[in-house]
Amino acid sequence: FEDAQKYMKEYAHKAYAKKGEAIVQMNYSAIDVGANGLIKVPVDPAWANLADDEQKDEKYIGNSFIENVVKPINAARGDSLPVSAFIGYEDGHFEAGTTAYEKRGVGVMVPKWIEQNCIQCNQCAFVCPHAVIRPFLIDENELSAAPQGVKEHNLE
Repeated sequence: FEDAQKYMKEYAHKAYAKKGEAIVQMNYSAIDVGANGLIKVPVDPAWANLADDEQKDEKYIGNSFIENVVKPINAARGDSLPVSAFIGYEDGHFEAGTTAYEKRGVGVMVPKWIEQNCIQCNQCAFVCPHAVIRPFLIDENELSAAPQGVKEHNLE
């Protein structure tokens, strides 16, 4: 526990040193208060051998779609999947129940529009998991009446 406490304080210093010594000391105090508030909770030793009563849906265990598509996508290796992995799923549908295998955060990679690469195909807006990339059509009259932020991001 002492090692863990030492590592927490080292990380607090690393993370908050640029905000000032007072912030670092407040974090150190919080770590110490948390350590002083620990209590031992007795646990029945028989619990160490309890059987797992989780119900597993047997129809998905070993399912090729889960193994060949869902798991690589969840491991952020979806771009390395061969086209043949999607045979039978060409329309983009997923089998029902696959979210049970998706233990991931959606916002792991934040999208960024790169103007130099843009060919105005709008595919970025279609696939953006955050729905922050949004295309729009605007004519000259609308553009002249638009707020300054819209005018700055206009593409000719």
